[in-house]
Amino acid sequence: GSIDTAAAYIFDTLKLNKYVQLDGSVRWEYYQVDSSTLPGSASATATTPTLLESSGDLLSWKGGVVFKPRPKGSLYAAVANSLQPPGTTFTLSSATNNLNNPIFEPVENRNYEVGTKWEFFQGKLSTSLALYRSENLNNLVQDTTTLEYVQTQENIVEGVELGLSGKLTESWFVFGGMGYADS
Repeated sequence: GSIDTAAAYIFDTLKLNKYVQLDGSVRWEYYQVDSSTLPGSASATATTPTLLESSGDLLSWKGGVVFKPRPKGSLYAAVANSLQPPGTTFTLSSATNNLNNPIFEPVENRNYEVGTKWEFFQGKLSTSLALYRSENLNNLVQDTTTLEYVQTQENIVEGVELGLSGKLTESWFVFGGMGYADS
């Protein structure tokens, strides 16, 4: 298999004042996936490969706002999406129950996050807390009436992450974290 891509990406941060900044980005990408496989056969003479191709345009984006009430602390909110087209594993499939079938649309992931980050003791201790929600769209599901596979399934994961890191001595840096996810 082979994947060819071309992309353009723009990211900018706009500082409204010493307390608030806005972040934003847009990415456009063209992709083309070509895949060829030999059919499974007990015979070693199977030489006619199956050729499949998938191509298209992807547009992803990200936006966020950061509020810094103190020089060593911030609160933020962000939203973003990402896209995964068929064949990103270098293999396409003609099976109707496989997301790598070129007839299917890219899987879209949307992520929402709010959080905070703070530093203490002249930057020797860093803390973070984030709440998030990830929505995975266009997942493959079998229609119970027609028994055909369609892209309508939505999976949602919500969770929280805590982080702590610090420099205990000049030679000893420690970090730890905990996360909880509900899907």
